[in-house]
Amino acid sequence: MLISGAGIAGLAVSRPLAHAGHRVVAIDKARQFDSRGHGITIKGTGVQVLKKFGLYEALSAQRFRFERIRGYDRSGNCLREYRTVEAEEKLGGYVMTRRADLHQVLLNALPKSVELRFDTEIAGVQQNTTGVNVSFSRGPPETFDLVLGCDGVHSSLRHKALPEVAEAPLGGHYVAFVVDFEHGLESLVAHAVFGLGRNINVLPVDRDRVGVLIYQDDRWREPPTSNAGRGWREYFLGDGSDLPDFVSRVLGAIPDDLYVFADRIIMIPAKRIVDGRIAFLGDAGYCPTFLSGMGAAAALQGAYCLAAQIDRHADLPEALRRYEEKILPIAMAYQKSALLMRGLLLTRSPLKRWLLDNALRFVSTGQLSKRAQHFYHSEVDLDELGS
Repeated sequence: MLISGAGIAGLAVSRPLAHAGHRVVAIDKARQFDSRGHGITIKGTGVQVLKKFGLYEALSAQRFRFERIRGYDRSGNCLREYRTVEAEEKLGGYVMTRRADLHQVLLNALPKSVELRFDTEIAGVQQNTTGVNVSFSRGPPETFDLVLGCDGVHSSLRHKALPEVAEAPLGGHYVAFVVDFEHGLESLVAHAVFGLGRNINVLPVDRDRVGVLIYQDDRWREPPTSNAGRGWREYFLGDGSDLPDFVSRVLGAIPDDLYVFADRIIMIPAKRIVDGRIAFLGDAGYCPTFLSGMGAAAALQGAYCLAAQIDRHADLPEALRRYEEKILPIAMAYQKSALLMRGLLLTRSPLKRWLLDNALRFVSTGQLSKRAQHFYHSEVDLDELGS
Protein backbone atom coordinates (compact mmCIF):
# COMPACT_ATOMS: atom_id res chain seq x y z
CA MET A 1 0.00 0.00 0.00
CA LEU A 2 1.27 3.45 -0.90
CA ILE A 3 0.58 6.48 1.32
CA SER A 4 1.12 9.79 -0.47
CA GLY A 5 1.88 12.35 2.22
CA ALA A 6 3.54 11.76 5.60
CA GLY A 7 1.56 14.34 7.55
CA ILE A 8 -1.08 13.75 10.24
CA ALA A 9 -3.42 11.66 8.07
CA GLY A 10 -0.64 9.72 6.35
CA LEU A 11 1.21 8.72 9.52
CA ALA A 12 -2.03 8.03 11.39
CA VAL A 13 -3.29 5.52 8.81
CA SER A 14 0.14 3.95 8.25
CA ARG A 15 0.32 2.70 11.83
CA PRO A 16 -2.77 0.42 11.98
CA LEU A 17 -2.22 -0.79 8.41
CA ALA A 18 1.34 -1.84 9.24
CA HIS A 19 0.24 -3.49 12.50
CA ALA A 20 -2.30 -5.50 10.47
CA GLY A 21 0.55 -6.93 8.41
CA HIS A 22 0.29 -4.85 5.25
CA ARG A 23 3.38 -3.60 3.44
CA VAL A 24 3.21 0.19 3.78
CA VAL A 25 5.29 2.71 1.83
CA ALA A 26 4.80 6.37 2.84
CA ILE A 27 6.24 9.13 0.64
CA ASP A 28 6.49 12.88 1.10
CA LYS A 29 7.80 15.68 -1.09
CA ALA A 30 9.66 17.24 1.86
CA ARG A 31 13.40 16.59 1.88
CA GLN A 32 13.27 15.34 5.47
CA PHE A 33 10.86 15.02 8.37
CA ASP A 34 9.98 18.43 9.75
CA SER A 35 7.60 18.72 12.72
CA ARG A 36 6.94 22.42 12.11
CA GLY A 37 3.35 23.29 12.98
CA HIS A 38 0.97 25.70 14.66
CA GLY A 39 -1.50 25.39 17.51
CA ILE A 40 -4.49 23.06 17.16
CA THR A 41 -7.20 21.73 19.46
CA ILE A 42 -8.18 18.08 19.17
CA LYS A 43 -11.69 17.50 20.46
CA GLY A 44 -14.17 14.70 21.05
CA THR A 45 -13.80 11.89 18.55
CA GLY A 46 -10.26 12.91 17.66
CA VAL A 47 -9.22 12.34 21.27
CA GLN A 48 -11.06 9.00 21.29
CA VAL A 49 -9.12 7.85 18.21
CA LEU A 50 -5.85 8.78 19.88
CA LYS A 51 -6.85 6.64 22.85
CA LYS A 52 -7.75 3.74 20.53
CA PHE A 53 -4.33 4.06 18.90
CA GLY A 54 -2.62 4.18 22.32
CA LEU A 55 -1.19 7.66 21.64
CA TYR A 56 -3.23 9.87 23.95
CA GLU A 57 -0.79 9.86 26.86
CA ALA A 58 2.16 10.72 24.62
CA LEU A 59 0.33 13.70 23.09
CA SER A 60 -1.20 14.78 26.38
CA ALA A 61 2.32 15.18 27.77
CA GLN A 62 2.89 17.84 25.08
CA ARG A 63 -0.41 19.69 25.55
CA PHE A 64 -0.74 23.37 26.40
CA ARG A 65 -1.73 23.55 30.06
CA PHE A 66 -4.40 26.20 29.68
CA GLU A 67 -7.00 26.27 32.44
CA ARG A 68 -9.21 28.96 30.93
CA ILE A 69 -10.15 30.47 27.59
CA ARG A 70 -10.90 34.19 27.70
CA GLY A 71 -12.85 35.99 24.95
CA TYR A 72 -12.60 39.74 24.20
CA ASP A 73 -14.39 42.23 21.99
CA ARG A 74 -12.31 44.22 19.49
CA SER A 75 -11.65 46.92 22.09
CA GLY A 76 -10.10 44.43 24.50
CA ASN A 77 -13.03 44.19 26.92
CA CYS A 78 -13.38 40.71 28.42
CA LEU A 79 -16.62 39.03 27.37
CA ARG A 80 -16.29 35.66 29.04
CA GLU A 81 -14.02 33.05 30.58
CA TYR A 82 -14.55 29.35 29.97
CA ARG A 83 -12.75 26.59 31.84
CA THR A 84 -11.05 24.04 29.58
CA VAL A 85 -11.95 21.22 31.96
CA GLU A 86 -15.61 21.91 31.17
CA ALA A 87 -14.89 21.66 27.44
CA GLU A 88 -13.09 18.37 27.99
CA GLU A 89 -16.03 16.95 29.93
CA LYS A 90 -18.74 18.10 27.53
CA LEU A 91 -16.94 17.22 24.28
CA GLY A 92 -15.45 13.91 25.37
CA GLY A 93 -11.90 15.22 25.13
CA TYR A 94 -10.12 18.53 24.58
CA VAL A 95 -6.38 18.75 23.95
CA MET A 96 -4.73 22.03 22.95
CA THR A 97 -1.31 21.37 21.48
CA ARG A 98 0.81 22.05 18.41
CA ARG A 99 0.28 20.29 15.09
CA ALA A 100 4.04 19.69 15.22
CA ASP A 101 3.68 17.74 18.47
CA LEU A 102 0.93 15.50 17.08
CA HIS A 103 3.04 14.93 13.97
CA GLN A 104 6.05 13.96 16.10
CA VAL A 105 4.01 11.62 18.33
CA LEU A 106 2.68 9.82 15.24
CA LEU A 107 6.19 9.48 13.81
CA ASN A 108 7.59 8.14 17.09
CA ALA A 109 4.87 5.46 17.16
CA LEU A 110 5.33 4.42 13.53
CA PRO A 111 6.18 0.71 13.17
CA LYS A 112 9.67 0.05 11.84
CA SER A 113 8.15 -1.93 8.98
CA VAL A 114 6.77 1.27 7.40
CA GLU A 115 9.09 2.44 4.63
CA LEU A 116 9.39 6.24 4.69
CA ARG A 117 10.66 7.93 1.53
CA PHE A 118 11.27 11.67 1.45
CA ASP A 119 12.00 14.08 -1.40
CA THR A 120 9.64 12.26 -3.76
CA GLU A 121 6.03 12.49 -4.91
CA ILE A 122 3.67 10.79 -7.32
CA ALA A 123 4.21 11.82 -10.95
CA GLY A 124 1.47 9.66 -12.47
CA VAL A 125 -1.05 6.91 -11.68
CA GLN A 126 -2.73 4.33 -13.87
CA GLN A 127 -5.29 1.89 -12.48
CA ASN A 128 -6.48 -1.54 -13.49
CA THR A 129 -8.70 -4.08 -11.75
CA THR A 130 -5.91 -5.50 -9.58
CA GLY A 131 -3.69 -2.55 -8.72
CA VAL A 132 -2.35 0.94 -9.34
CA ASN A 133 0.77 1.58 -11.42
CA VAL A 134 2.60 4.55 -9.95
CA SER A 135 5.45 6.62 -11.36
CA PHE A 136 7.46 8.88 -9.06
CA SER A 137 9.36 12.13 -9.34
CA ARG A 138 12.39 10.13 -8.22
CA GLY A 139 12.99 6.40 -8.54
CA PRO A 140 11.51 3.62 -10.70
CA PRO A 141 7.75 2.99 -11.09
CA GLU A 142 5.99 0.46 -8.84
CA THR A 143 2.61 -1.23 -8.57
CA PHE A 144 0.48 -1.14 -5.40
CA ASP A 145 -2.85 -2.73 -4.54
CA LEU A 146 -3.98 0.53 -2.90
CA VAL A 147 -2.91 4.20 -3.02
CA LEU A 148 -4.02 6.63 -0.30
CA GLY A 149 -3.94 10.38 -0.86
CA CYS A 150 -2.94 12.09 2.37
CA ASP A 151 -1.02 14.99 0.81
CA GLY A 152 -3.00 17.89 2.20
CA VAL A 153 -5.46 20.48 0.99
CA HIS A 154 -3.47 21.19 -2.17
CA SER A 155 -3.20 17.47 -2.98
CA SER A 156 -1.48 16.84 -6.30
CA LEU A 157 -2.83 13.26 -6.30
CA ARG A 158 -6.40 14.54 -5.98
CA HIS A 159 -5.84 16.77 -9.02
CA LYS A 160 -4.83 13.65 -10.97
CA ALA A 161 -7.42 11.16 -9.73
CA LEU A 162 -10.42 13.39 -8.95
CA PRO A 163 -9.97 16.52 -11.10
CA GLU A 164 -13.66 17.40 -10.69
CA VAL A 165 -13.16 17.95 -6.93
CA ALA A 166 -11.82 21.50 -6.83
CA GLU A 167 -10.65 23.66 -3.94
CA ALA A 168 -13.38 26.00 -2.69
CA PRO A 169 -11.96 29.28 -1.28
CA LEU A 170 -14.07 30.76 1.51
CA GLY A 171 -12.75 34.30 1.26
CA GLY A 172 -9.98 34.93 3.74
CA HIS A 173 -6.63 33.89 5.14
CA TYR A 174 -5.35 31.84 8.05
CA VAL A 175 -2.07 32.94 9.66
CA ALA A 176 -0.10 31.13 12.38
CA PHE A 177 3.25 31.65 14.09
CA VAL A 178 5.10 31.39 17.42
CA VAL A 179 7.02 34.32 18.94
CA ASP A 180 9.77 34.05 21.55
CA PHE A 181 9.65 36.97 24.00
CA GLU A 182 8.58 37.80 27.56
CA HIS A 183 4.93 38.61 26.87
CA GLY A 184 3.74 39.19 30.45
CA LEU A 185 0.45 37.34 29.88
CA GLU A 186 -1.11 34.79 32.21
CA SER A 187 0.42 31.49 31.10
CA LEU A 188 -2.67 29.41 31.89
CA VAL A 189 -5.11 31.52 29.86
CA ALA A 190 -5.78 31.37 26.10
CA HIS A 191 -6.97 34.68 24.68
CA ALA A 192 -9.40 35.15 21.74
CA VAL A 193 -10.23 38.58 20.29
CA PHE A 194 -13.33 38.93 18.09
CA GLY A 195 -13.21 41.85 15.67
CA LEU A 196 -14.87 42.84 12.42
CA GLY A 197 -13.64 40.47 9.73
CA ARG A 198 -10.85 39.18 11.95
CA ASN A 199 -10.31 36.81 14.88
CA ILE A 200 -6.98 36.82 16.76
CA ASN A 201 -6.01 34.04 19.17
CA VAL A 202 -3.03 34.48 21.50
CA LEU A 203 -1.77 31.33 23.23
CA PRO A 204 1.00 31.78 25.84
CA VAL A 205 2.97 28.52 25.64
CA ASP A 206 5.21 29.54 28.54
CA ARG A 207 6.62 32.74 30.03
CA ASP A 208 8.90 33.40 27.05
CA ARG A 209 6.87 32.00 24.17
CA VAL A 210 3.47 32.72 22.65
CA GLY A 211 1.57 31.23 19.72
CA VAL A 212 -0.71 33.31 17.51
CA LEU A 213 -3.56 32.13 15.24
CA ILE A 214 -5.34 34.67 13.06
CA TYR A 215 -8.34 34.32 10.74
CA GLN A 216 -9.25 37.29 8.56
CA ASP A 217 -11.51 37.96 5.59
CA ASP A 218 -10.50 39.27 2.17
CA ARG A 219 -11.60 42.83 2.88
CA TRP A 220 -8.33 43.42 4.68
CA ARG A 221 -5.56 44.47 2.32
CA GLU A 222 -3.73 41.70 0.51
CA PRO A 223 -1.25 40.04 2.93
CA PRO A 224 2.47 39.51 2.23
CA THR A 225 3.44 36.75 -0.17
CA SER A 226 6.62 36.01 1.79
CA ASN A 227 6.73 33.91 4.98
CA ALA A 228 9.33 36.25 6.54
CA GLY A 229 8.31 37.85 9.83
CA ARG A 230 9.27 41.44 9.01
CA GLY A 231 6.64 41.83 6.31
CA TRP A 232 3.92 40.33 8.49
CA ARG A 233 4.81 42.53 11.49
CA GLU A 234 4.56 45.65 9.34
CA TYR A 235 1.37 44.36 7.75
CA PHE A 236 -0.51 43.81 11.01
CA LEU A 237 0.72 46.93 12.81
CA GLY A 238 0.22 49.19 9.80
CA ASP A 239 -3.30 48.27 8.75
CA GLY A 240 -4.92 51.03 10.80
CA SER A 241 -7.06 48.73 12.93
CA ASP A 242 -7.54 49.14 16.66
CA LEU A 243 -6.00 46.25 18.56
CA PRO A 244 -5.96 45.46 22.29
CA ASP A 245 -2.61 46.41 23.82
CA PHE A 246 -1.57 42.83 24.53
CA VAL A 247 -2.17 41.89 20.88
CA SER A 248 -0.14 44.87 19.62
CA ARG A 249 2.76 43.87 21.90
CA VAL A 250 2.77 40.33 20.57
CA LEU A 251 2.56 41.41 16.93
CA GLY A 252 5.26 44.02 17.49
CA ALA A 253 7.60 41.31 18.81
CA ILE A 254 7.61 39.35 15.52
CA PRO A 255 11.30 39.15 14.51
CA ASP A 256 12.40 39.83 10.95
CA ASP A 257 13.40 36.24 10.24
CA LEU A 258 10.45 34.43 11.88
CA TYR A 259 8.68 31.86 9.70
CA VAL A 260 4.99 32.77 9.43
CA PHE A 261 2.59 30.15 8.03
CA ALA A 262 -0.22 31.57 5.92
CA ASP A 263 -2.75 30.15 3.50
CA ARG A 264 -6.15 30.98 2.11
CA ILE A 265 -9.17 29.59 3.95
CA ILE A 266 -10.04 26.67 1.68
CA MET A 267 -12.53 23.82 1.80
CA ILE A 268 -12.42 20.61 -0.22
CA PRO A 269 -16.10 19.79 -0.87
CA ALA A 270 -16.85 16.28 0.40
CA LYS A 271 -18.32 14.80 -2.78
CA ARG A 272 -16.09 11.83 -3.61
CA ILE A 273 -13.11 10.44 -1.74
CA VAL A 274 -12.67 7.12 -3.57
CA ASP A 275 -11.80 6.36 -7.18
CA GLY A 276 -11.19 2.67 -7.83
CA ARG A 277 -8.19 1.70 -5.73
CA ILE A 278 -7.29 5.27 -4.84
CA ALA A 279 -8.78 6.83 -1.70
CA PHE A 280 -8.28 10.15 0.08
CA LEU A 281 -8.38 11.09 3.74
CA GLY A 282 -7.80 14.15 5.86
CA ASP A 283 -7.46 17.54 4.20
CA ALA A 284 -6.65 15.95 0.83
CA GLY A 285 -10.11 14.41 0.63
CA TYR A 286 -12.47 16.53 2.72
CA CYS A 287 -10.73 19.54 4.28
CA PRO A 288 -13.37 21.28 6.43
CA THR A 289 -11.08 24.35 6.88
CA PHE A 290 -9.60 25.49 10.17
CA LEU A 291 -12.92 27.21 10.90
CA SER A 292 -14.53 23.85 11.70
CA GLY A 293 -12.16 23.31 14.61
CA MET A 294 -12.07 19.62 13.65
CA GLY A 295 -9.46 19.28 10.87
CA ALA A 296 -7.04 17.06 12.81
CA ALA A 297 -9.91 15.08 14.34
CA ALA A 298 -11.40 14.50 10.88
CA ALA A 299 -8.05 13.16 9.64
CA LEU A 300 -7.73 10.84 12.64
CA GLN A 301 -11.30 9.58 12.23
CA GLY A 302 -10.65 8.91 8.55
CA ALA A 303 -7.49 6.96 9.38
CA TYR A 304 -9.29 4.89 12.00
CA CYS A 305 -12.28 4.16 9.78
CA LEU A 306 -10.25 3.28 6.68
CA ALA A 307 -7.90 0.93 8.53
CA ALA A 308 -10.87 -0.74 10.25
CA GLN A 309 -12.73 -1.29 6.98
CA ILE A 310 -9.64 -2.76 5.30
CA ASP A 311 -9.24 -5.06 8.28
CA ARG A 312 -12.89 -6.17 8.12
CA HIS A 313 -13.21 -6.61 4.35
CA ALA A 314 -10.77 -8.71 2.33
CA ASP A 315 -12.17 -7.17 -0.86
CA LEU A 316 -10.45 -3.74 -1.10
CA PRO A 317 -13.07 -2.07 -3.31
CA GLU A 318 -15.75 -3.06 -0.78
CA ALA A 319 -13.63 -1.74 2.10
CA LEU A 320 -13.17 1.57 0.29
CA ARG A 321 -16.88 1.80 -0.50
CA ARG A 322 -17.71 1.32 3.17
CA TYR A 323 -15.10 3.88 4.19
CA GLU A 324 -16.55 6.51 1.85
CA GLU A 325 -20.08 5.70 2.99
CA LYS A 326 -19.18 6.28 6.65
CA ILE A 327 -16.83 9.26 6.41
CA LEU A 328 -18.57 11.49 3.87
CA PRO A 329 -21.56 12.34 6.14
CA ILE A 330 -19.18 13.26 8.98
CA ALA A 331 -17.04 15.39 6.66
CA MET A 332 -20.11 17.14 5.31
CA ALA A 333 -21.31 17.91 8.84
CA TYR A 334 -17.93 19.45 9.74
CA GLN A 335 -18.02 21.51 6.57
CA LYS A 336 -21.52 22.75 7.37
CA SER A 337 -20.22 23.89 10.78
CA ALA A 338 -17.25 25.60 9.12
CA LEU A 339 -19.52 27.58 6.80
CA LEU A 340 -21.60 28.65 9.78
CA MET A 341 -18.48 29.72 11.67
CA ARG A 342 -17.23 31.66 8.64
CA GLY A 343 -20.35 33.80 8.80
CA LEU A 344 -20.15 34.30 12.56
CA LEU A 345 -16.44 34.66 13.22
CA LEU A 346 -15.60 36.95 10.30
CA THR A 347 -18.75 39.05 10.14
CA ARG A 348 -18.34 42.67 9.05
CA SER A 349 -21.70 43.76 10.44
CA PRO A 350 -21.26 45.91 13.60
CA LEU A 351 -24.78 44.95 14.71
CA LYS A 352 -24.21 41.24 14.21
CA ARG A 353 -20.85 41.50 15.99
CA TRP A 354 -22.51 43.30 18.91
CA LEU A 355 -25.20 40.62 19.13
CA LEU A 356 -22.61 37.82 19.03
CA ASP A 357 -20.46 39.52 21.65
CA ASN A 358 -23.42 39.86 23.98
CA ALA A 359 -24.47 36.27 23.38
CA LEU A 360 -20.96 35.20 24.39
CA ARG A 361 -21.20 37.43 27.45
CA PHE A 362 -24.63 36.39 28.71
CA VAL A 363 -25.47 32.87 27.45
CA SER A 364 -25.30 30.32 30.27
CA THR A 365 -22.44 27.84 30.46
CA GLY A 366 -24.90 24.98 29.99
CA GLN A 367 -26.31 26.47 26.80
CA LEU A 368 -22.82 27.26 25.50
CA SER A 369 -21.72 23.67 26.13
CA LYS A 370 -24.72 22.27 24.26
CA ARG A 371 -23.99 24.52 21.31
CA ALA A 372 -20.38 23.37 21.31
CA GLN A 373 -21.41 19.71 21.43
CA HIS A 374 -23.65 20.23 18.42
CA PHE A 375 -21.11 22.34 16.52
CA TYR A 376 -18.26 19.85 16.94
CA HIS A 377 -20.52 16.78 16.40
CA SER A 378 -19.18 15.11 19.53
CA GLU A 379 -21.81 12.38 19.18
CA VAL A 380 -19.90 10.56 16.38
CA ASP A 381 -19.74 6.84 17.30
CA LEU A 382 -16.31 5.26 16.83
CA ASP A 383 -17.77 1.78 17.06
CA GLU A 384 -19.98 2.62 14.09
CA LEU A 385 -16.97 3.90 12.11
CA GLY A 386 -15.16 0.62 12.74
CA SER A 387 -18.09 -1.71 12.10
